[in-house]
Amino acid sequence: MIFNYLKKKFGKDKEVPANEKFYSPLRVALHSTIDINMVDWLSVVTDLNKSFIFPQGRLSVVAIGTTDMDESNELYTFYLIDEKFEEFSLQVMCCPSVRGEGMEVAETILFREVRNITPMSEDEWQVEMDDIGRSSFDMDDTKYNRVWSADSRARIDLVSFKETIILKEKTQHYTNNYVLYGREIAVPWAPTSGCPSEFLLTGVEETDETAELITLIGLTIPQSAISVQ
Repeated sequence: MIFNYLKKKFGKDKEVPANEKFYSPLRVALHSTIDINMVDWLSVVTDLNKSFIFPQGRLSVVAIGTTDMDESNELYTFYLIDEKFEEFSLQVMCCPSVRGEGMEVAETILFREVRNITPMSEDEWQVEMDDIGRSSFDMDDTKYNRVWSADSRARIDLVSFKETIILKEKTQHYTNNYVLYGREIAVPWAPTSGCPSEFLLTGVEETDETAELITLIGLTIPQSAISVQ
């Protein structure tokens, strides 16, 4: 994943200078710090996947990803490191404003990578990929239902996305092949019942040199809980 590259590129002591700017939704740039108020999740913390941890303190933006979507929607991913050097990513989906005033934020999900492996043979890849795309996916004794093509019981192919990641000194290009799963957890601000609020995103991330099988756990975050500086 991009964080593997960032560890080699930046280390833990280097800062992204303020003049390296890339503006995006929520007015986030490479020099930004983000506070995410997780208080609404504390009441249900025992219901969450045990592999997810809450960020500690402010999160520093170390890279910004833009993903090719359809003509109407835009997807941004802010790659973050908290004060304990734990890694997260904030995914922001934008869609056309209902008032006809350009784009607006439709959804924000805070992800944490919980699994990252590189199978060494074709047989290993087949074993690891066997459950991905099925109608449900189990992890840590927790069942997630497929969000994409949810009405179909048939196994689906991974969905491919092209992502360009803006770094301090260069850009990095990825082909991300994912399937999205989710489950409902009752939280006070959830817009409607029946909508997933904890997500599991799994699949393959590829560059020209590498291919990795990753799994991320994500929580829906209301925009009001996000503060950018």
